Amino acid sequence: IIQAETAMARSGILRLMARVLLGMALGFLPGRAFGFLPRTSAGRSALRREAVSMGAVPPGGKVVVVGNGPVMLLAAKRAALEGYDTHVVAAASASRYNELLYSMPFEGETIEGLTLVEQITGDAEPAFDELLATCDALIIAVDGETCLSDGLVDVVLPTTSTAKRVVAMSRNLNGKGMGPFVVASKTAANNEVWACNGEAKKAYQSFEAKIKSKAASLTADVVIARAGTLKGGGCGDVTSEEFSTGTGTAKFGLADAFYKEGNQDIVNWRMLYDIQACGVSLEKGDTVAGPGFTGVFAATSESASAGDTSRIAMAAAMVYALREEKGGYDFSVASTDSRVPPSELEWGLLFSKL
Repeated sequence: IIQAETAMARSGILRLMARVLLGMALGFLPGRAFGFLPRTSAGRSALRREAVSMGAVPPGGKVVVVGNGPVMLLAAKRAALEGYDTHVVAAASASRYNELLYSMPFEGETIEGLTLVEQITGDAEPAFDELLATCDALIIAVDGETCLSDGLVDVVLPTTSTAKRVVAMSRNLNGKGMGPFVVASKTAANNEVWACNGEAKKAYQSFEAKIKSKAASLTADVVIARAGTLKGGGCGDVTSEEFSTGTGTAKFGLADAFYKEGNQDIVNWRMLYDIQACGVSLEKGDTVAGPGFTGVFAATSESASAGDTSRIAMAAAMVYALREEKGGYDFSVASTDSRVPPSELEWGLLFSKL
């Protein structure tokens, strides 16, 4: 329905259904009649994009972040901290996201440049349409093993879009270092383990092809950032020296409430991971392998293991990819053991090798 743009332009009913599908996918529960596409040809013409050149989007640019889960929220937070005018689609999760951003130890703080978009329907519809039409870049990041459907890609990248760059999170799809031990670790120890099963792999391959095709039609370039097993994402130990001095990843992570989500273990290995696995390695293309025979041990290890990707590192990599002159490539993000994350200079060096 979403892809039938011409029909939707003629039919209010189809516009309504497309809008409902978007809302359902992003967590909205719409309550009254609405449409998504501009209602008139005149409105469309007014928003029609001018020709733009591909290239970097420096800090100060307008960035829209879509997807779901902590990795999406971390990307939005990092973009705002790096100076971007950042708008993240929060939907029905706005209350939860506010807690993850601003509860202990970040009470009373605000993040300049970060806007949570809580509604895209009704009176908020024109503003959301304009936001999508005028943003300089789009970041797509999804926790779990789902990705945006073709229809939703068309929604967040409308024909009116002026985005110069799309940075999309995908997964390591090469299949190396996978197998029965990794599958077993996913079942028995950590359901967030990336096992590269056949259906998920096909879905991500389709997603990548759709993003590239859609961006090309808009003269935007695409950067694909690949993740393995997503780990961590919180502020670490708030009593640590790294937290008090600001040398760790705490300011880039989510509030302590993050560690209370999901399956709980006797030892909070996710917090330990955020403290000990702050290092980052970037590899060109889809080359990073999973943990293989060590999968059971790697699943809940507080140290960086083969196939790991810190959510904080993934968020940072996607944001730094915005400012790079180079576009039209893919790279993999792996975590390494270090209590200190890369500096801005070190991020530049990491990207220079891709």
